[in-house]
Amino acid sequence: MYKWLLHRGGVNLAQTTFAVMVESLYPIAIGEKEFNQLQEMISHLPSWQGTLEDATVLLLAQRYSSPIWTLNYRDFSRFKELQFWTPD
Repeated sequence: MYKWLLHRGGVNLAQTTFAVMVESLYPIAIGEKEFNQLQEMISHLPSWQGTLEDATVLLLAQRYSSPIWTLNYRDFSRFKELQFWTPD
């Protein structure tokens, strides 16, 4: 997100937005268990073009039953059960 904001809106917008994110987000650390789950998930999807970051977002969205906010829906299109959050 930072990189996109940086290119689209400049340094000030990217840094201001990042500061808001730092104050309002709850980081979730992943460990060995999650990496093993990611490895299994990816091994069952050999033709999927998503990244490890996409797979991590998918895993955590499924675990916490939360919607995904993304700029790139293409990588998640094969997962019909996902919910997406779009700002109003």
